[in-house]
Amino acid sequence: LVSSNCCLNSPILKKKIACLFHVMSLLLLLVTAVAASVKSKLYMKAKHLIFILVILFTSIMPFSCNKGNLSYTFEGKMTESIGQSALKDVEIKLYQKVINNGAASSTFAFAGTDMSDNSGNYEIIIDRQKVTAFKIEFEKENYFPLSLEVSSADISTENANQFDQELDAMTWINFQLKNNFPLETDHFKLIKQTFREDCEGCTVNSVMDFYGPLDTSFTYPTTAGEYVKFIYVNVTNGTSTLDSIYTTPFETIVYPIIY
Repeated sequence: LVSSNCCLNSPILKKKIACLFHVMSLLLLLVTAVAASVKSKLYMKAKHLIFILVILFTSIMPFSCNKGNLSYTFEGKMTESIGQSALKDVEIKLYQKVINNGAASSTFAFAGTDMSDNSGNYEIIIDRQKVTAFKIEFEKENYFPLSLEVSSADISTENANQFDQELDAMTWINFQLKNNFPLETDHFKLIKQTFREDCEGCTVNSVMDFYGPLDTSFTYPTTAGEYVKFIYVNVTNGTSTLDSIYTTPFETIVYPIIY
């Protein structure tokens, strides 16, 4: 009954236990009243007492129990983009924008977390609050992180909310550029074409110009399991080369260019 990320300190579990004790107490009162009334043969009083207890039981129990069961469930399966195999040990963090005193927060507050298991599965269960939006972050070392924002209007309280995601493994390309016979008039271009963009440390697919003496290196992370293309041009002597590199997962690939 309790998910893998729950513990004895879970608010949901505490509410379920409190609800159970509440129901048991009402049942005990009902049984005691019936036994006492039958024993004393006060049948009319017993009928009235039983009637009152039944009304009390049916009116209070749904309120106290259902209130504690209101929750959001987020679950899914994590896979690798290369081969779509299950991805374990992905850290999933859930955040929410809470409404307090009628005012919606402008920032996300931490709500819960879980780690994907050996099959790539995860589950996060949190108590329901008045919120406007959720954010889910997926992170694993040597993989590009992923972040999703979802409106609370698209989240169900009746059913589990499924978010299956895949993460891209990382590769690093290290360019080493050196001009062995530099002149101040030398001009060299590196044109990056299919590198990953819009991520921390990533490059932009654009033209890089270098002038005069050159002895430098730089490294860019990019998506593993595909080819990155680039062109380098020695403008001074009019030569150019189109090349590509296969991005082996988790490796740093050194590409020297000496002219």
